[in-house]
Amino acid sequence: MKTKKLLLIIFFAFVTILISACKTENLKSNLMFKKLNNNYENTESINEVNEEILPFNYTVTYIGRVSFFHKTVVFNIDTYEKYVDFIQNTFKKYDNESFNNQEKSKLDVSEDFFDTYGLILYYQMEPSGSNKVNVKSLTLQKDYSLIINVEHYFPAVGTCDIAEHLYLIEYEKVEQDITTIEISYSNICEAYNQYVLKKGSTLDEVKEFIEQQKDNIITVNLYFHFRIQIKPSLEWQSFEQINYEEIERYGINRLTGNMYVLKYYPGVIIDYCSIDDIDLDLINEIINTDDSITLYFSITYKSKK
Repeated sequence: MKTKKLLLIIFFAFVTILISACKTENLKSNLMFKKLNNNYENTESINEVNEEILPFNYTVTYIGRVSFFHKTVVFNIDTYEKYVDFIQNTFKKYDNESFNNQEKSKLDVSEDFFDTYGLILYYQMEPSGSNKVNVKSLTLQKDYSLIINVEHYFPAVGTCDIAEHLYLIEYEKVEQDITTIEISYSNICEAYNQYVLKKGSTLDEVKEFIEQQKDNIITVNLYFHFRIQIKPSLEWQSFEQINYEEIERYGINRLTGNMYVLKYYPGVIIDYCSIDDIDLDLINEIINTDDSITLYFSITYKSKK
């Protein structure tokens, strides 16, 4: 069992390192042709703008995750001359080999198009592929400055890769040219709480947290760990059958949720997507059965921090 304990310590150390390595950092603003404002302050909702706003018709198309500019930029292309210059120079200057023919075709427009419409290319580079970028709306203010309202989603633990998102915005021209373009971010950040519960523990702290954060909870994960005495010669055997026996003995099968019986480790995992499906009284009964069961009660929730 010493080997098992050592493996458990190594596992938790690895998770800690992974979280630290993937912690999302603020991006520095890159200016190209138009003003780009990276505002990473959390807000209750999409940042408020002036009450006097102008009518503005547009369509937003997500072209995809493509390797292109390698920085966060916004282009406003409102004339055919700018369009030709962009395609012949800027587009070819950067690595656009990741574009397939269908994605490239979305950038094909005629000269007549610019009599009525303009194009905006919004390209966002993220330090983690788990971060999500979603254009929620566009607001044209009375001074003809344009705000692109972006919902920015940060998971509790991110993958250690880079993602580059490209949006194409077609808009109907108004009386005057757009003066500036700003990106206004509304951040949604995932946070993670874990409670270690065993015989003698109460769920009071868990209940209090759920009551406070009920509307913000995303998922709940229960990991029941069984303390089982195994002969050294059998240490690497499959635990699947033993786990099923422990599930029956503790009555864990009375819980709802998506259950995953571990094969090579003593325990079972139950995932919940709704906090309303969790029977806290039954969980309290299970963990107080004896000293051989420990529950790792994990909650992922939306945070404003």
